[in-house]
Amino acid sequence: MVKTVKKQEPIQNNTAEASLSDSELPQEQASVAYTPTSTNPGAMPANVEQMILTQISYPRQARRKGWEGKATFHLDVREQKLAHLDIFHSSGYKLLDRAAMRGIRAIDHLPLANGLYRLPVEFRLQ
Repeated sequence: MVKTVKKQEPIQNNTAEASLSDSELPQEQASVAYTPTSTNPGAMPANVEQMILTQISYPRQARRKGWEGKATFHLDVREQKLAHLDIFHSSGYKLLDRAAMRGIRAIDHLPLANGLYRLPVEFRLQ
C-alpha cells in the first residue's frame, strides 16, 4: 500500500526538528514496502505486517520538508506482545524513526509466535 503525497523540495539536513509537537501535527499513513526474509529475524505474515503498518503515521513536518527514508526494525515478540523493539537500520531522520517506533509500539496484541521478526518501514512521497 503506497499513500501518495505531493512531494516538496527536500531539505538535506534534519537538525531542525519539530517546532510543533508530534501530537499537534495531522498524520497520514506511511508508504510501505515490505520484503520478507527467510533469515533470522524471521519473516512476518503479511496480514500482521499490514496491521502494524496501518498504525504508522507519516509526520506532517517530514512530508513538508520532503524527508523520505527506509528504516528496518527488529521486533522481539513474547506471548503475543512486543517484548523489545530495536532499530536495525535508520531512515536517516530521527522524526521518521520515532514515528515508526511509536506506531509499532501502539499494537497491543501481535498474533505471532515467540521470536524475532524483521519489519522494514518505508516513508516515501510521490
